[in-house]
Amino acid sequence: MARVVVSDPLAEEGYALLRERGHDPVDVTGLDGDARAAAVAQAEAWIVRSGTRLGPDEMAAAPRLRAVGRAGVGVDNVDLEAATAAGVAVFNSPTGNITSAAEQAWALMLAAARRVPEADAAMKEGDWARKRLKGVELAGKTLFIVGLGRIGRMMARRAQAFEMTCLGFDPFVTAEAAAGFGVEKVELEDGFRRADVVTFHTPLTSKTRDLLDAERVAMLKEGCIVVNAARGGLLDEPALLEGLTSGRVAAAGVDVWSEEPPTDWSLAKHPRVVAAPHLGASTHEAQVKAAVQAVERVCDFLDSGDAGNAVNAQVRVPEPMRPWVGLAEQLAAFGAQAVDGPLSEVVVSAGPDLDADALRIHALVGALRAGTDEPVNAINAPGMADEKGWTVAGRGTPDQADYVCVEVRGDGGGIRLEGTYTPHYGARVTRIDHYDVEFRPRGRFLFTRHDDVPGVLAGITRILADAGVNVADLSLARNGAGAAVAVVRVDGGVPRQARDGLRGLEHVREAHRIRLN
Repeated sequence: MARVVVSDPLAEEGYALLRERGHDPVDVTGLDGDARAAAVAQAEAWIVRSGTRLGPDEMAAAPRLRAVGRAGVGVDNVDLEAATAAGVAVFNSPTGNITSAAEQAWALMLAAARRVPEADAAMKEGDWARKRLKGVELAGKTLFIVGLGRIGRMMARRAQAFEMTCLGFDPFVTAEAAAGFGVEKVELEDGFRRADVVTFHTPLTSKTRDLLDAERVAMLKEGCIVVNAARGGLLDEPALLEGLTSGRVAAAGVDVWSEEPPTDWSLAKHPRVVAAPHLGASTHEAQVKAAVQAVERVCDFLDSGDAGNAVNAQVRVPEPMRPWVGLAEQLAAFGAQAVDGPLSEVVVSAGPDLDADALRIHALVGALRAGTDEPVNAINAPGMADEKGWTVAGRGTPDQADYVCVEVRGDGGGIRLEGTYTPHYGARVTRIDHYDVEFRPRGRFLFTRHDDVPGVLAGITRILADAGVNVADLSLARNGAGAAVAVVRVDGGVPRQARDGLRGLEHVREAHRIRLN
């Protein structure tokens, strides 16, 4: 059972799922001071929405923290760099509120085009303003979608139903892919110049901040409508206000703000701005879906350690690859414990059908876990290895499809382990250096290199017996040139004194204690 703190309002379905999965949710939304600090200090996971900001100080206050779940799409309120450095997996809800967000953007667009808020305000004042509140049709107009992710594509589908022409900009989407869902991919400035309506659906980063600045406002077609229901900061608000004042921008629909709530209300109060207080995800359906999806991902991670869906993971591991990355971790962990002295290099070779990037990262995970008590996973392993000065490399083995090889090298020498996986048998190690072996990579082992002479194995088993160590299994191999290896699976592990005694035996060249989780 893991302690999971929740610091923003969360749908009850999220709490119910946490309890159903065997975890202990703690609502800290109403706590402050020592009470909140005490709850956070015990947290292994932290569920937030947009109201909580998690930076280095907050994560330092939660030393047991392993996972953050954001019940929503954007994670700009979570310091991903700090989380990655701390080995904290950050999960979001990428599809939980996308329908609500797209519908909010569309509502703002329609309201701005038909001047609905002005009409409503006039009616409430008893003013029949039919003649002066003339709007525009969206049919036949050109919509420029900035950001062609899930929500951007939903906007395109809706625009086509409204008989609009769709332009799109997204540096990560090819022109062919955009054309597949009815969008002409264009450069940013070209889209601004051609559009009758511009809508933003991209994360806020250093590269996307102020995407629509004063220079680009000047590029807009006279009478353009601007909609932002994505992230505050994508628009330069003073520049947009100037565009409205000059008449270049006919109207705007804004749901998100640079500061929430704004300290400068000038843009929100402009008569041709349809303003909303960040309501894109504020539907019952979105709150439930986002809460459940964030909790599911956090629980999956707590239960299995699989960080494949983390937004700060360097690699996503699909289901068919998971046994193979587990094998790579175990091979590397075995190798790291069978080499004396600091490591310097991890080399991974694999068949052509296996994901080499995933295998390399998880081999690092295994090697690092073998030598540290710090939390290590696919998120922070590359950075930790880099800090240690390790290099990681890969080599393909096109002739052997069902095959993984991990070489671990250091000041004390090196070792090369090969293994494979089959569904009916599971993972197994098949070769160490030039020796053919056969064992399953789980449990505790004694690994020796020794001379191939009579009596050596008897001496090894005698020392183990004297230490009260029970031998569960044994794989012995020799190379025909007077050398041999033994992989002895034991119950309970090998005491250090027994290991040292083995190293003192005549004809025993190396003896290592191995623990594979």
